[in-house]
Amino acid sequence: MGLYAQAGHRTVVLRQYRVCMRVLEEELGAGPSEETTVLYQRIRAGKVGRAEAQLGRSLDAALAGEGQVVFVTGGAGRGKTALMEEFARRAQDAHPDLLVAIGNCNAYPLPQSASPCLPPPLRL
Repeated sequence: MGLYAQAGHRTVVLRQYRVCMRVLEEELGAGPSEETTVLYQRIRAGKVGRAEAQLGRSLDAALAGEGQVVFVTGGAGRGKTALMEEFARRAQDAHPDLLVAIGNCNAYPLPQSASPCLPPPLRL
């Protein structure tokens, strides 16, 4: 469902979810997992789309040998961390040898000596 959503095929996702529900019920007497239902609800609400599609294209390029660095930016509480964690999980499920590195930073000024991202101060 996630791949269909990334490709912009929302109606296919909605149809696929109904097929999944029917097959699970008929063959196993069970319903979809909570994770599947949450993904379906996010797609139905239009919350899965452009960012995931851009990440998917970057992953495809990286897998084709065109290394990529991707920066995900936005205001606090916008879901950046959840997006990246979920994307990394799905990408590693699809490509078990894939190595994903995720980092974060903040906009709060730190003394130069306290930041691992800055070179040590120059001493004269």
